[in-house]
This record gives sequence, structure tokens and C-alpha cells, in this order.
Amino acid sequence: MCQLLGTIVRESNRQWRDMKGANRNPVRAEVRETFRKLSRVMSPITEESFGREVSEGSDSLRLSLPSPTRREYFYLPPLEHHPDFIVIFAAMCQFGQEPWNVDFRVHLYRLLGESEFGGPDGRDFEHFTIRFEGPEPMPTHHYYHAQFTLGESSPHWFPDSIPCLPLAAHNPVTMLVCLMMSLYGRQMFEDLLIHGKINGDYREPLEVVLPMP
Repeated sequence: MCQLLGTIVRESNRQWRDMKGANRNPVRAEVRETFRKLSRVMSPITEESFGREVSEGSDSLRLSLPSPTRREYFYLPPLEHHPDFIVIFAAMCQFGQEPWNVDFRVHLYRLLGESEFGGPDGRDFEHFTIRFEGPEPMPTHHYYHAQFTLGESSPHWFPDSIPCLPLAAHNPVTMLVCLMMSLYGRQMFEDLLIHGKINGDYREPLEVVLPMP
């Protein structure tokens, strides 16, 4: 899993540094402005910092992103087809206990337009969150799933337990690939698992959903 996350950090940082997406298309001006403002208050994690996080958590089999001490944020690559949003990934993984726990979160940030600045608390941004989780004890969540999560920008009636969407996953690696595919589509599946030469055991449940051509 950390190998896959390291690949995503490296590729995402390259795209934001060059301001070009996966297909080398220039990132739109408004996306560059959103990234510039957001990164001022939420600094992007570097490959070196990510490596330290993995190394420091290796003995206890834990990974926390962002780290509570460093507060550097894991930006995912630009969304070429939905440029209004910038995506920040977060994770809380504990493998050194039974049952182990994996919680991935996708925070989608949007820069408010000039006509919207009278919005909640005068914030520049609003965002919502989707979490990706492994099986939980309750019967309706006892499988790999994704669901909405309440946040500062959420209306009070926002549902945070339904719908609970099943994922074609059977371990943290395939759950991470499902997360990336939900944002970037089939190309991400092929880039991460096929061209990235990830172990074929991780591809099998996903190929049921996306059969190879």
C-alpha cells in the first residue's frame, strides 16, 4: 500500500509542479489560483516527508496522513474533468492491532467565487468529504465501502451513514485503487495496476468490475 501511495505522491507533485495534468494538458488558470491559495494554508507533502512518515510508523504498523506533528497535506493530481475541485487525501491506518483499521478520506475543496464570499463564516473555501473504509461490525457496513462524511460546509441534514456504497475491494490496496478510480476513471486503474506492475492478486476483484479489453 505504501508503495502505491508513494507512486501517487510522486506523480501528483510532478503534475502540480508543472501545472499539467496526466495527459500533459495545462491546468486551467482558476485551478492554479485555487491551488496557490489552498497550498498557502495547507502545505503539500513532499516525497521526503512521506517517506519519513512511512518509516516512523513502520514499527507500530501505523500511518497517519496528515501527520499530527508535520501537518503537510497529500494533494491528489488535478481533476481534468472536474476542475472546480482540488482533492486532498487523508489516511488513518492501524495494522498492529486486531481488528486492524483502515480509514481513507477524500476532501474535495472548492474556491468560493466573488459572489459567494458572504457565505459560511467568510471562508475562502468550502469542501465536502467522502470516506473509504474497511468492514465494520455493524451489519449494514460489514464490507469495504464509501460514504459521505459531515464537514464544516455540510448542511445540518447531510447524511453520513447512508448510502453505504460497496467497493470491489478485499484489502487496503484494492480499496485505494477504487478510491483513485472513482476520481480519475479507468486510466488510473491501468496506470496504477497494469503499467505500475502491481501484484496481480490485487487486480482480480477490480477486473470483475472493469474487465480487461
